[in-house]
Amino acid sequence: MSEPGDCGKLQLINPSTKFCLTIPRCPSLCPHKACSAALAFDSWTKQYKVVHVVTDSYGFEIFNLCGGDDEHWERIPGPWEDLNDRPFDPLKFFWKDPVSINRRLLHWHVDSTKYFISMQVEEEKFSRISLPEGAKVISKTNGYALIDLGGFFSFINCNLEIKMDVWILEDFRGRVENNSE
Repeated sequence: MSEPGDCGKLQLINPSTKFCLTIPRCPSLCPHKACSAALAFDSWTKQYKVVHVVTDSYGFEIFNLCGGDDEHWERIPGPWEDLNDRPFDPLKFFWKDPVSINRRLLHWHVDSTKYFISMQVEEEKFSRISLPEGAKVISKTNGYALIDLGGFFSFINCNLEIKMDVWILEDFRGRVENNSE
């Protein structure tokens, strides 16, 4: 996906075929400077979707790529019912592109020591997934990463020079395998 600056539209580009699809301008009229976007697959409808996080106060937007006249943007609620529950300052925090697992699950770090935000693409709903108990030592200066490790969402935290914790989310219900080295 690319963000062609001046026109405010998102583009999907297939580098192997050089096919480019420009998505219609999103309803939020986002300038695409501090947002997050991801391409995901809905295995129920067999369609691709563009998930766009503008700001959590506006909500999130999903564009269904169904290949016909029914392609449209849809606004869905964000993960916080009360915006005061956000773990970050919305004026300083910028959403980053999510970690995509098998193109069906999207995960974002949201500057929290307690949870991250996940989305199951088929359901178009967001949830908070709690970090393991040991993850409470996370701070903004520690080295951490959200990654796809063998098809599983993983959280890596380096809280000491000699220790690295790796948590692997085995399923979306939150069972976690913890490996420390």
